[in-house]
Amino acid sequence: MIPRMPSETMSLLRDLLRKRVQRWLVLVFFWLGVGVLSALHWQLFFVGTDPYSLWQLYRIKIVLWYVWGAVTPVILWLGWRFPIDESKALRHVLILIPISVGFTLAYLAIYSLLLIVNVPDAPGLFQAPKAMYLWVIGTHSTWYFLAFWATIGVEHAVSYYRRFHERQLLMSRLEAQL
Repeated sequence: MIPRMPSETMSLLRDLLRKRVQRWLVLVFFWLGVGVLSALHWQLFFVGTDPYSLWQLYRIKIVLWYVWGAVTPVILWLGWRFPIDESKALRHVLILIPISVGFTLAYLAIYSLLLIVNVPDAPGLFQAPKAMYLWVIGTHSTWYFLAFWATIGVEHAVSYYRRFHERQLLMSRLEAQL
């Protein structure tokens, strides 16, 4: 979903893809691709260590990345709302750190629930929600914490690019006037 939140990245996406249907298709296929790549990675590097069938693995990973995609606009908004620039960098980082930890833990709770719901007949961790949540935190928290901060980084990169481009445009106009 692309809400009308102020975010440089969301504005860029709206500028590049004027039609809402185009934006939705790009996002649907982007997150589908990320989900498939994530499942492929899991399939290649953790062969024989998981209780999923191939269908369950792909379904779980794709759904999880769609959930991440659904909350990405909120992360982008946080990056826009708390820019890490020269004047307030430390203050905004100190605000974003607990938000990122809470966000990651909440997402991993959803992750755990999706695993439990999608693999109900699996033994062990999948039958104990608390144990599953602790296992998911232990195995995935770093990735999603870093994904949160990478998303913040994307928002900042787009913001810096747009400001740089605006300055270049202004300079060329001033040169033309001179």
